[in-house]
Amino acid sequence: AARGAGSGCPGIGRLARSPTRVVPDPISGRRAMSLGTRRRRRAGYPATVAGASSWPFRLPTSRPRRPRPGTGANRNRFLHEARVLDLHDLDGLIGVGSPPPAFDAFWRDFQACYDDQVDAVFLVLHGAMVSQSLLDVEGEILSRIRALPRAMHKPIFGVYDLHANFSQRMASHASGLVAYRRNPHTDAREAAIAAARILKRQFDTGQQPVLVHRSAGVIWPPTATGTADEPMRTLESMARRAEQQHESIWAANVTAGFAFADTPATGVSFQVVTTQREQADRLLDELLGRTRELDATAACVDEPV
Repeated sequence: AARGAGSGCPGIGRLARSPTRVVPDPISGRRAMSLGTRRRRRAGYPATVAGASSWPFRLPTSRPRRPRPGTGANRNRFLHEARVLDLHDLDGLIGVGSPPPAFDAFWRDFQACYDDQVDAVFLVLHGAMVSQSLLDVEGEILSRIRALPRAMHKPIFGVYDLHANFSQRMASHASGLVAYRRNPHTDAREAAIAAARILKRQFDTGQQPVLVHRSAGVIWPPTATGTADEPMRTLESMARRAEQQHESIWAANVTAGFAFADTPATGVSFQVVTTQREQADRLLDELLGRTRELDATAACVDEPV
């Protein structure tokens, strides 16, 4: 059963709707959500998501409503898609905001809501977040989740911004993360759908994907990361084609990075969610080779007037 409102996570419960503390993103003020879920053994039971939202969310047992645009597009679309994919037997556990300036306070909230009976964790990540004392906040979050009781082998899925400075630590502790595929970011909902589907694919098939990461060793300015132009257009096209051609490739991410972040992981990188490491390595080799060929197009400078 879901943990009740009297547990360590304020407001959590099957039908609890009491207000809980909002933990906003320190930059945007939006309530980016991470979501832990437990699959219910009884189909049709309403699930709840609680924590940093203004009230717990529920996956409806009736026909799902279309999520409204705006804040929480990733979270809303994941919940909607979970219902469409017949994952309404999920017992939602955690809804927490992106880490506030005091990371320790965020982590205390997360631990208070954690339930070691969950079958999976779904995260909505920023990807390039840093704090005063942490240069890889997402890597720290993922590694701490893995260290929680009975979390070592839990599926950890989610979405992140293609401007992430993706680290090996993130890849080592995640099962399947899906990056936005467009810049400007008009596909937050589509990314959440893709992540929900590969999470269900693991449940349905029992396969255990891994996330293979490769850094390209180049840094491109933000002006070179639009996906309608080179070099990103070609790389995104290669990634989408690989997803269609190879069943073992569940997701292929082209992560442009954020050049103005001073971290060890800053720069362009690629991630492949796969059940066949050899196929992922071949794709990553192809993407890296093409990146080197296209690197000159990213460094173009307008002619002076």
